[in-house]
Amino acid sequence: MAKKDASDEDDDPFHPRRNPDLLGHERAEAKVVGAWSSKRFPHAWLITGPRGIGKATFAYRMARWVLVGGNSDQNGSAESLFGDEVPTATLYVSPENGTFRRIAANGHADFRAVAKPDDKTQIPVEKVRSAVQFVHQTAAEGGWKAIVIDCADDLNPSGANAILKVLEEPPPRTVFLLVSHAPGGLLPTIRSRCRTLSLKPLGREAMADLLPRHTDQVSAADFETLYRLSEGSIGRALDYAEAGGIDLYRAAMTLLSDPARPDPKQLYGLADMLSPKTAEAAYRAFTHLMDWWMKRAIRAQASGTRPDAIVPEEEHAFDAWSGIGSLETSMRLWEKLTGLFAQAEPPANLDRRQLVVSAFLELRKAAAR
Repeated sequence: MAKKDASDEDDDPFHPRRNPDLLGHERAEAKVVGAWSSKRFPHAWLITGPRGIGKATFAYRMARWVLVGGNSDQNGSAESLFGDEVPTATLYVSPENGTFRRIAANGHADFRAVAKPDDKTQIPVEKVRSAVQFVHQTAAEGGWKAIVIDCADDLNPSGANAILKVLEEPPPRTVFLLVSHAPGGLLPTIRSRCRTLSLKPLGREAMADLLPRHTDQVSAADFETLYRLSEGSIGRALDYAEAGGIDLYRAAMTLLSDPARPDPKQLYGLADMLSPKTAEAAYRAFTHLMDWWMKRAIRAQASGTRPDAIVPEEEHAFDAWSGIGSLETSMRLWEKLTGLFAQAEPPANLDRRQLVVSAFLELRKAAAR
């Protein structure tokens, strides 16, 4: 989801630390409840999956559940095929619960969250060391302690080693919940000391339920397009909805449909729209969609199987891309364009308008060969 400043997070009712609702991850919840019931509850969990599907919300939800001692009396029930009620495994804790309220207010003595500040590129090692000191303290409320690291991918080498050391010798009745979008980049020794819980992209039903709760900007006609573009990521779908992602995708597909002769009015109009400082979210959505589509086109080129078009303009874009050259040419072009788009970020901080224009000029050059 789009970055928010601290004041925005304080006002956001859907921030993971104060969001009581989670959809689409019932199987993962059942695994946690099963591990607790077995009396062999792992001291560390690695919560993985694509961005924006609710991993941090799951981690906070799990932390609250552990801190209330398993919360078995709040488990709900469901109706079986034969009409009788059977218990469902859930990590739900009521927002009226004192533990929920204290975590939501950043005031629970037995809970810590470690995250990268918005103005940093990594989690400062001082925050990690403070959390390590916390886990060695006696639980203030006499039960468990919980620590959420959101996300572990942002740990620098010193921070990762500090976490590894405490995972090797974990204090009793302490649970570590590490969120990771790309677990392959973590230290193998960290991965080996955690139980991995892989969350899957959300299904259509869960997305249809969640989107209206978070935004009124998505019409019924746009839902299917957003669902397919976001690939089951509620965070990404909301970012695209806020940034006009569907219109940006159509604009990109129109330009990609004739890369050798991009319409100057369309190209410069798009570049002008993405260049202002206020268009950061739109630029981020556009470049992510471009990267996502190029990888989609490369996979289609490699497999010889083209996916169904999401918008009508995409059919012509697929035709044009496959006509540019070999798979190797496509890979080089993808690397060049994603590298260009990334130069809008520090340390380069290049002009977004020029980067967008330059990307399509590179496409024109490749298509003209």
